[in-house]
Amino acid sequence: MTARLSPEDLSFVPVDQAEGVACQAFEVVRQSPMYNDAYDRLERWLTEGVGLGAHKSLRIRTTVALLGGEIVGYIATHAHEIHPDRLDRARFERPFSALKVLHLATNRPYQGRGVGEILLLAFGIGSAALLTRTTGCRFVFLDALKPAVGFYERLAFEIVPTGKPNAIWAPMIFDLKKAGSATLDSYREIAGQLLTT
Repeated sequence: MTARLSPEDLSFVPVDQAEGVACQAFEVVRQSPMYNDAYDRLERWLTEGVGLGAHKSLRIRTTVALLGGEIVGYIATHAHEIHPDRLDRARFERPFSALKVLHLATNRPYQGRGVGEILLLAFGIGSAALLTRTTGCRFVFLDALKPAVGFYERLAFEIVPTGKPNAIWAPMIFDLKKAGSATLDSYREIAGQLLTT
């Protein structure tokens, strides 16, 4: 088994600073049997202008993880509001503020080595935990592909019952209020360190 990576092994850059790196990586990947969904989605996110434009206009923040100049993963997030029709109405009567994870992908050769977990803890949960110091943010919300549900559950995400079964996606939340202050402090520390590098 290949060793897990730590945050110190990786560098993190906003997507607008990774354009050249991304383009070089795509050329290498296209010529190898390692071409995969994470690169394909990131390439479309960059080259179709949607992700890059949204990043530059501050609507969405996309962070790319690099290992030795190679893209190993990325996460895209934005401010969001969860309405009661997306949540268990018995528990939630009004909308709640959230950080939504739009995309989280790891380059296939690096899957299972901690890249996705690092990105999610720092730039998903950690960013939301930092927000709670200055503004309202109750949840981290995402739509998980069904095969990835276990990954998110290990990180304390819960499936949101919607009453509308979906064969592909499962809406999930991480409840910052349930996490506890010690847990949030550790996520804030990770996010604070990585957001300043």
